[in-house]
Amino acid sequence: MRILCVYLLLLSLPISAQIELKIDAISSKDSIPTERKFTIQYHIANLTDKEVVFSLYPMSFEYNRRASMSKVMIYKIYQNQEFLDLENVFINKKMEIYNKAMEGAKTQEENNIALAKFFEQEMKISLDSINKLDEQTLLMERKKQFSTSIIRLQPNEKRDFTKTLIWNKSRYYKLEDNEFYLDENKPHYFELTINLMKEYFKDYVEVNEYQEILNNPSYIKGWFTSNKVEIDFKD
Repeated sequence: MRILCVYLLLLSLPISAQIELKIDAISSKDSIPTERKFTIQYHIANLTDKEVVFSLYPMSFEYNRRASMSKVMIYKIYQNQEFLDLENVFINKKMEIYNKAMEGAKTQEENNIALAKFFEQEMKISLDSINKLDEQTLLMERKKQFSTSIIRLQPNEKRDFTKTLIWNKSRYYKLEDNEFYLDENKPHYFELTINLMKEYFKDYVEVNEYQEILNNPSYIKGWFTSNKVEIDFKD
């Protein structure tokens, strides 16, 4: 019985984190009366004396519900200490322009024009080029894109990032049967989480290379959560 208790105690002890995800500061400015621009400064640091490798798009932010299995930064918002399962608190102004153009298209031709403009300006590739690509070329393009997500941190290296998020000052949100209100009289907190998985590499490398990654301790996996920092949703 005593041995079992000791074993359970060891399981409950925290494992030393290999990396640190930390929010350094959040500042805000009302760029126009109906919008508030937040500047999020954060960093990822290697806490070990060995190189660590993982797949992540550190400048891409998604809300918690959508991004739990994605290679992006997952953000959470708390009101007091209560987690708010919100989506679309922050707006993507460029995507709104393209979405409105496609929603307002009266013909398929107008929709194709709006879609082509999105690919050319944001993806840096023409829609015609994508349609002409064969399966093998598309796979090569996907591998090329994935390679940009691979981050290598040398021993004790710290990498800093800055992300701008825009809030349109909406306070009422509805998600399925749940309703949320950002109360201007309560404090709010912002938190980041990342989910690092070796499995992300599976579709982009050869079978033998993937097996090596699985067995290589330099390629890390796990959930890492930042500190909570107050964010200003007050009037």
